Amino acid sequence: MKLPRVDRREMLFLSAPQVALLAERLEAAWPGHGWGVLVRFTAYSGCRAGEVGGLRVKHLDLLRHRAKIAVARKTYGADGATKTGKARWVDLPRQLCDELAAPLAARDHDPEARVWTGERGGPLAHKWFYTHRFKPVVERLSASGELPTIDTPADDGSIETLTLRFHDLRHTCVALLIAKGAQQYEVMEHLGHTNIQTTINTYGHLFPNVRERIRVALEDTWEEGRRSAG
Repeated sequence: MKLPRVDRREMLFLSAPQVALLAERLEAAWPGHGWGVLVRFTAYSGCRAGEVGGLRVKHLDLLRHRAKIAVARKTYGADGATKTGKARWVDLPRQLCDELAAPLAARDHDPEARVWTGERGGPLAHKWFYTHRFKPVVERLSASGELPTIDTPADDGSIETLTLRFHDLRHTCVALLIAKGAQQYEVMEHLGHTNIQTTINTYGHLFPNVRERIRVALEDTWEEGRRSAG
């Protein structure tokens, strides 16, 4: 029996300045909890929400500018395996590592301590963070036109405006990497996909047309040969 096709919501992507803006506004609204760095970490690491919630101090290797993604915080409130069941290292920008190092230096150095916690010190509950911290700031920035939105038909025939989801930060990471020339296998490794087809199915439309690049390469080679022969 063939399963019905699942319609996926269109992705939203932030530019680097928009990532910075969202991070700054979150930090300004609720200072001292690291929400701004959390947004930057997610947008530049491409980690899933559960992977961010499960990150512990021992998983950070800031001198080598990387983090080990080994566990994920589940929606039912416990740590478990990552979505693929495998650990992976993700490379991080040097600037992000500097931002992570500063607050960590002034707090618990226990290797098992969580990098991000809830505001009362317990494990970070993603649904709470999304509803009460992330979404209000996103909606204000979206209403002012500073963040992208999607207009889509609603069931009653009206037009519904959709705003940025937290998972769109993962999509943003892909868009930023591709804009700098990252190839499909590189994106696959960074995101922790288990096979290249998942990457292609999800983000193939963002990559430059391969056939076009091949044609241009052949034309350039043709011209090099012609010039040499002449």
